Amino acid sequence: PFMRAMDAGCKRAALIWHRRAGKDLTALQWAIKASAVRKGGYYYYFPTAALGRKIIWEGKNNDGFRFLDYFPPNSIIRKNDTEMIIETVWGSHFRIVGTDNLDVVGTNPVGTVWSEYALQDPRAWQLVQPILRANGGWAVFCYTPRGHNHGYDLYEIARDHPGEWFCQRLTIDDTQAISRAEVEADIEAGIITKRLAQQEYWCDFTLGQEGSYYGQMLDLIASRGQI
Repeated sequence: PFMRAMDAGCKRAALIWHRRAGKDLTALQWAIKASAVRKGGYYYYFPTAALGRKIIWEGKNNDGFRFLDYFPPNSIIRKNDTEMIIETVWGSHFRIVGTDNLDVVGTNPVGTVWSEYALQDPRAWQLVQPILRANGGWAVFCYTPRGHNHGYDLYEIARDHPGEWFCQRLTIDDTQAISRAEVEADIEAGIITKRLAQQEYWCDFTLGQEGSYYGQMLDLIASRGQI
């Protein structure tokens, strides 16, 4: 559904998918496809450049296939390992960028992916958004919730504006990518708390800060309408 929406001309997408659902693999393949259709700059933003290097530049899928090998054979004419830039035969360039230093202005990307957006500085998107408005570019946000922060705000905006945004929230019950029984066994064994599992596997925005003293109690009385 995400690919079909973007093919149809959607410019904004929020993918709230559970951990290990394939967010980056999907977003990367869309970026590669889009870069072959429209010549320009395609920027893949992470909370830090080091995380981008670990996940995309050096990362592999579950079958051991390198993420960068999803670029079609012979499509890369130059690859700069230091700056994490790829130039393609069709005239586009792809770059991985960290948003921790807010060094995002002065560029002109026509396509952007915001990976783990809930962990990023939201000011980076605020700086890049006018660029995409001016050149008709697109932005895809893919992340797992981290409480009621700017990631939750973006999710609410996407849900409230279906005419402009594609919005999808997928849990392990939707994808079957990870067995519910395995997660429940991990909870029972104490490997992961039930609250954290709700966030990571069921995309629950209510966790907030894991380990906070009163977070669970506040959620309870809020659900009862006592606030």
